[in-house]
This record gives sequence, C-alpha cells and structure tokens, in this order.
Amino acid sequence: MYRGIDYERMVMALSFNSTRFNESTKKVLGFCVTMGSASRPIKLSVGSVWEFTAENEVGKFDVELKLDTVLQYKGRKAKCPLMVICLLKL
Repeated sequence: MYRGIDYERMVMALSFNSTRFNESTKKVLGFCVTMGSASRPIKLSVGSVWEFTAENEVGKFDVELKLDTVLQYKGRKAKCPLMVICLLKL
C-alpha cells in the first residue's frame, strides 16, 4: 500500500562551537545554503574564540548543520519528530 509522507516546516540552523550563525524555516525538498552573515559580527563566547583561533591556524573549521521537522504518514494521526545533525568540516 502506497502512503505519502507529509512534513511540517523544516528548521535549519548552522553553528560553530554551539554559537548559531543563522536559522531559517522552509518547506521545500532542497536547500540552498549561503553564509551571508559576513557583514554581521557573530558574538562568540570565550571558549569559542579560543576554538576559532585554533581552527583558524589549521585552516579547517568544524560547523554543525541541524535540520528539524515533524513527519506524518498521510492517512495516519501519529507524528514523528525528525532531527538530523551533520558535522561539516570547512
């Protein structure tokens, strides 16, 4: 039996050392990620500044991409929260 899947809005957040760059809400199947916050300073904690300095010397940054949504099979009442966390090395 074929059943479709419906989902609520997806929330996407990028963070460095637990400090968020941005957060967006979309209801699409594809994402185009742009880091346009270069003109805005990002406030880092003392530990994050130390981590940024250490990773800047190496030239690689660990960034976390987190996607949140709720899935539901069409024709069913039960909802399933879904969270995906991707660790990226830039």
